[in-house]
Amino acid sequence: MAVVASAQNQNWTATAIDGSTISMQTYLSQGKTVLVDISAHWCGPCWSWHTSGIMEQLYHDFGPGGTNDLVIVWVDGDAASSIALLQGASGSQGDWTDGAEYPLIGPNGEGNVLANLYNITAYPTLFM
Repeated sequence: MAVVASAQNQNWTATAIDGSTISMQTYLSQGKTVLVDISAHWCGPCWSWHTSGIMEQLYHDFGPGGTNDLVIVWVDGDAASSIALLQGASGSQGDWTDGAEYPLIGPNGEGNVLANLYNITAYPTLFM
């Protein structure tokens, strides 16, 4: 499934690496706060942020197992993203999937389309 987006940048749909459909508009219509982390598999500062445990703690406290007010979505914005790179293949900072209970988007150009949609010029970029 390709990323589908509107001009407002807040109405997009993408497919996570587990095959689930991620719909920004669905989350927003449910009154959820959505935190999107657009990173790159090769990015050292992104890896430091990712391995700090902050996202996992937010997910634990405010995601489905906590207050259920927050949705976290992680995106590999690099056009070369692949499952192998997200799992730590050569050229990646490490295994981005390890411990990540929230959706990951990236392979097949999906993450790059989202990064381009938001005009990302530096990694990591986080927004709500």
